[in-house]
Amino acid sequence: MADDFVVFDSFDNAMFTVSGSQVFEAAAAGFVPSYGAGSATIDAIGGSVKARRALQSQPKEQLIFSFLQQGDTPITADYWQGMAALFAPQPFVVPAAKLRMSWESRQGSMSSLMPFLSFGSGALGQGSDRSLEIGLASKVRLGEAVDLISSISVGEQAINFGLDDQSDLIGLVKAEFGVNATLNAANRFFLRYEQSRYSDRAATESDFGMSAARADSWMMGVETQLPEADLTVGVRNDYALSQGTVSLMTPASMLKDGTILYDHKSYGLDRSVRLRPFVAVQHDTYGGTLNFGARFGSWDRSDLEGVELSFSRQF
Repeated sequence: MADDFVVFDSFDNAMFTVSGSQVFEAAAAGFVPSYGAGSATIDAIGGSVKARRALQSQPKEQLIFSFLQQGDTPITADYWQGMAALFAPQPFVVPAAKLRMSWESRQGSMSSLMPFLSFGSGALGQGSDRSLEIGLASKVRLGEAVDLISSISVGEQAINFGLDDQSDLIGLVKAEFGVNATLNAANRFFLRYEQSRYSDRAATESDFGMSAARADSWMMGVETQLPEADLTVGVRNDYALSQGTVSLMTPASMLKDGTILYDHKSYGLDRSVRLRPFVAVQHDTYGGTLNFGARFGSWDRSDLEGVELSFSRQF
């Protein structure tokens, strides 16, 4: 932001201006794609905590209850066969435990339909999280090797658009589209796009306002299954606001009695496509799984932006 913003010193009521780049300093850290970023599935037979790559045989109809500790596990996680941990969570959504109920209906191995309902503890009258989400996920197989994966949901989620830690329930519409293709016995190609649309809200002294706001992300890559490890190399466009208008109330002047007068500023949202390479590895070792992920700044430069390393073991 190239605009100047007024800052007041609460000690002596002094007033001075600073540039928007100083007030809204860009965050240095971000999501790093890694197999260890999501919850692992415990394989009771092999004793490994590594995420399962192949779907196990399941009944045609089943009711599934899931407790999500952070609430950001994609409903299509099983369809992606372990790669769901690589996907970034929605921006601004406050992580909180959720209970999800879903009904999965399978038509052989060719298609699957899954309506679902997720809600926070406050939806049942206890707790502060009153979030609610209802939607539908599906998978359709083309031929013997290509899965088309999609989901759409509507609801209200706890969103933090403010300059503090406060959150509000905001209407949210989310859609996901993806392709998961088996190239051969050891390699898979995947492509995934996700979009979130936020309901409009007015700006206040401590919260941003939004109008027709949309955030999206996409990712594609190739996963290779090695004898003792899985390796994924790909590119991604970070999950970020890409359309709409953001507004905020900024202090402009102060009267002698201490009353602060505010200006209303609005900015159009736009983003350019910037390919960010990433690599993720999970390796079975010492009776557990070692997970490593790294992301880079751009395709034509080798600057390292983030690294994640974790180890999981079943006891």
